[in-house]
Amino acid sequence: MKKGLLIKEWLGITLETYLLYNLLWLSIDYRDFHWSYLIDPLDVAYCVSFAFSSIVIMHISLKKTLRNKISPQRFFLNGLLTFLLNILLAIAFETISNTYVWPAEGEDFWFSTYIMCIVASFVSVVHLLYHYTGIIKQQYEENISLAKSNLKAQLDPHFVFNSMNILAGLVEEDPKRAEQFILSFSRIYRNIIYNLSNDTITISDAMRLAKDYVVIMNERFPSSIELIIEDLHIGNDEKIITMASQLIIENAVKHNRPSTECPLVITIRRQDNYLEFTNNIITDNSQTIEKQESSGLGLNNLFQRYAIECKEKPVITTIDEDDNKYYSVKIPILKSNESINH
Repeated sequence: MKKGLLIKEWLGITLETYLLYNLLWLSIDYRDFHWSYLIDPLDVAYCVSFAFSSIVIMHISLKKTLRNKISPQRFFLNGLLTFLLNILLAIAFETISNTYVWPAEGEDFWFSTYIMCIVASFVSVVHLLYHYTGIIKQQYEENISLAKSNLKAQLDPHFVFNSMNILAGLVEEDPKRAEQFILSFSRIYRNIIYNLSNDTITISDAMRLAKDYVVIMNERFPSSIELIIEDLHIGNDEKIITMASQLIIENAVKHNRPSTECPLVITIRRQDNYLEFTNNIITDNSQTIEKQESSGLGLNNLFQRYAIECKEKPVITTIDEDDNKYYSVKIPILKSNESINH
């Protein structure tokens, strides 16, 4: 803590202790209380001393806390040290006062110093709790930011690796289509790099990227993937996790064998506060293209990032309908003003 802030907090603890102490006496002995009691140089000196000892303990505590992990035990120990040091000061003040200045004139005088000591310790612990809470909040936000960065860092090589696998297959089959794939890939990759700096993306932008992504997927599977986007009735403040649509579409392509005879149809619709991606499950296809092995990274990444952003989770289901099977992934729709819920 900087010197200027220490002095400011010292004065704050002194003033709060003095006011709280006098309010306490006013509530206990309001009949004999007189406003002139508020201006007592000796009480002010005591408050300044108790506040100074408290600020020293607080400064040492916060300095060590920033170097080490914060814990309830450390907070309790610091509060106890503050109280004990102020008790020792109170004993010293009363001993000096009664021995060298004047003898105690009644119990009220004797106990007033200890009451002020307790009040000062309480105020100091409240200040210390405020700082500890701020440190915990800062550490939590830093951990969340780091977790987000790590999860987003997984997406870039994941997307590039899978795209390079597709390109490798195209180079052998059709060099011209491979060249077109590279051009389409470079265009969408620029957009992905731009959007990866954000945690969320507007649904309208996400749908535009989804269309571009299906275009490059169709370079690998010509006329085999169809994307249907229904009227989503979206608001300008409604968003989803960045790259969610690409991950879901990629997962659908990876686990099926799309062809012109058995195309993969991906439908995006709104279901209340969810965006639902549904695709048919292709089980009968004579095409010799092998499914790519899945590491599960894409959807796991999606679940972890949604766990950070909101309480709702993506929902994955398999639907049987008229002898056909469909795979459904529903992801929560976020609002622009939403923040981390935990």
